[in-house]
Amino acid sequence: MSNLPVADTPIVCIGAPFIDDIIFPDGRSQMCVLGGGSIHAAAGIRMFGDEALPFGYMGNDMPEIPYKALAGAFDLEGMLRLNQPHIRAWQLFEWDGKRTELYRVDDPVTYQNGPPISAVPERLRQSKRIYVLTVGSVFAEWRKAFPDAMLFWEPHQPYMRAENADEFRQLLPHADVVSPNLLEAQMLYGLHNPDAIIDAMLEDGVPVAILRMGEEGSIAATKSQRITLPAYPVNEVVDVTGAGNTFCGAF
Repeated sequence: MSNLPVADTPIVCIGAPFIDDIIFPDGRSQMCVLGGGSIHAAAGIRMFGDEALPFGYMGNDMPEIPYKALAGAFDLEGMLRLNQPHIRAWQLFEWDGKRTELYRVDDPVTYQNGPPISAVPERLRQSKRIYVLTVGSVFAEWRKAFPDAMLFWEPHQPYMRAENADEFRQLLPHADVVSPNLLEAQMLYGLHNPDAIIDAMLEDGVPVAILRMGEEGSIAATKSQRITLPAYPVNEVVDVTGAGNTFCGAF
């Protein structure tokens, strides 16, 4: 773990690019959109002038438009090709902000777990800043492989369930920053109040806890300081897909 990351290599963003087919609460749809939490996080990193490099799998049928968008924005050195369909999902949004993700491929798990750490390109093996969107066991592998790096862990949404609470809580001291969203954290901890959830995460040993709460803003805290920020004011929200991931990258 590191408190002083060095900007000598790109910030590595672990996770596959997605193809999102989005259905909005008002019935509008937007198909074949470049997405994926790691890509949204990388965009957040870019907003503040740092270099981000995605590391993950890419299938053999990624459509041309999202591929060009990806290649135009990022170095694809960390993208490894698979001979199988690229991961794609319906993103169904409701008026209360709830999102249901429905995978459109038979094998989403390979993309979610990502390539083996041994496949990390040589120049990135000394990286000091890594964003990881994954489950607990895979996060633990990255921490073991990069003991001196600053690891920002955004837990994978399906992982944040009560049956994984013990593992999640045991891993918190090994991360530098951990950021679930409010609904995920409520499901795992069985708590409702945001400040109570932050208290629990800090008590479990995470140095920096961040809770993302959609239109209610966010809370970022250490044991000695707590900041509550309102959501950025926007006159008309067009698409909330990936907003939380982008927040993580920007942070």
